[in-house]
Amino acid sequence: MDLLVLVERDTAADSPLWSVMLAAARDGTALRRHRDVSARLSRFLPVGGTELIDQLAVERNQLHRQR
Repeated sequence: MDLLVLVERDTAADSPLWSVMLAAARDGTALRRHRDVSARLSRFLPVGGTELIDQLAVERNQLHRQR
């Protein structure tokens, strides 16, 4: 967890965190880890449901386009 926070801390506020890729599998543990990283970096995430799934999909697509 600390390593993810360290790696992500310099990510621009308008850029997605790489840990969103962990949440792609919709595994409960990976999603909690992404939530924890986001919270430590003061990033807003929707509480749950459709808004969260939509945001994760958008951020994953942004990362894929950056490659």
